[in-house]
Amino acid sequence: GRMDLDPFEVLPRPITRGWIDHALRHAEFNNRLTDAARAHLRYLERRNVQLDVRLHELEKLGLDLQRENRQRARTEETILRQMRGQEETEKRLKTIEAAFDGAGDSILITDASGAVIYANAAFENLFCAKDDSPPSYDLRKLFVNPTVATTMKENVTALGTFSCEVEMISSGGTVFPALVRASTIVDATSKPGGR
Repeated sequence: GRMDLDPFEVLPRPITRGWIDHALRHAEFNNRLTDAARAHLRYLERRNVQLDVRLHELEKLGLDLQRENRQRARTEETILRQMRGQEETEKRLKTIEAAFDGAGDSILITDASGAVIYANAAFENLFCAKDDSPPSYDLRKLFVNPTVATTMKENVTALGTFSCEVEMISSGGTVFPALVRASTIVDATSKPGGR
């Protein structure tokens, strides 16, 4: 069937122009609120995307920093190992130098050109005059026969070693027989470094 409604039962009050204006203002306000809410949502979405990008950048930066820290730790460990090795080498060298310095035999170390690298106290006491210093010492002064220095250098260069009993002369002019041994010293790079 059909049902008829009486307008006075549906609308208990009459609709006035004021009520319609109020409803329109309310609807317009609601529209503005809805627009503002949508604009704010768009802003939040853009901000969320920006934050996601920034978060991704920070995560990448964090991973890069972790990698750098691991690399730095490895480098520091390597440096510490090298420093420990260097300290150990320096201790050994000091021990060897103390042994050489305390040796009763004269010890002289030169480079391949004949320049003095090291002379122990026994060598300096026996062969160096007060005005001589080992770095400028002429090896020919050691021997009564000055050609022995050249022969020794040639043998060490060719054979790597020299051993012979020769007459030597001290800084005071005393001549005495001595067993002279010379050999090539090889450094860490396997290159001859001294004699």
